[in-house]
Amino acid sequence: RRTTPGAERAGTLAPLVRSGARVVAAELWGPELDYRLAREGLAGRVTLFPSVVALHPGWYQEDGVPEARLGSEAAEVVRAAGPQTFFVLSPATRAGRALRSEVAAKGGARVASAGPFDVWAFPAARPGPRRGEEVPR
Repeated sequence: RRTTPGAERAGTLAPLVRSGARVVAAELWGPELDYRLAREGLAGRVTLFPSVVALHPGWYQEDGVPEARLGSEAAEVVRAAGPQTFFVLSPATRAGRALRSEVAAKGGARVASAGPFDVWAFPAARPGPRRGEEVPR
């Protein structure tokens, strides 16, 4: 048995969340991280993006959300984020690209890359790299 990417990411984020960090997670990473962090006693620390993910946890259809809505929701969620917020996204999806674009425009950077997803943060929230993770210079 191997640990899933979501379980690994939750394990990395749990100590940071325990010390006050929040998570914004795009697409189906949101419900998975919410579930895994709740099992660590950290319920309610994940903001789901886009908002339609909350309507049907476990199901998300990328083409069902207009591009303009992704952009406006990304701007809203980034504007509401505190200094210790981690953004988990898949860079290959429309939602991931919208969120990444907004975080980057506000001075954020990729702090980890793990297979199917990236983690972005603002400079004050950057964690140290874990073994096997790529951190941009």
